[in-house]
Amino acid sequence: MELLSNQLREPPKTIGKLKGVPVIHMRTKGGYHIIRVQGQRIPSGVGPNKRIALFIAQKTEPDMVFTELSKSEHGDVATFEHLLPRYEAVTALLRKH
Repeated sequence: MELLSNQLREPPKTIGKLKGVPVIHMRTKGGYHIIRVQGQRIPSGVGPNKRIALFIAQKTEPDMVFTELSKSEHGDVATFEHLLPRYEAVTALLRKH
């Protein structure tokens, strides 16, 4: 999944690591938040907000460590668990392409 700079709302930001490789957060103009390992085209997590994308990414890659999170990104899973099946399916679909 290749994104062009004109499709992003803001520049990609390093938010953690996976086995020493930087983990990147991207926010698209279409409203998706995408978490992926730098240098890889396959997303680890996709969601309508950063917290959901982070949760799915960590579920996909359990060794992923996030170092740059705000207080709001540490919320209770119960507040968004009803959305998880939908965005886990979106992530799985994008991981296939």
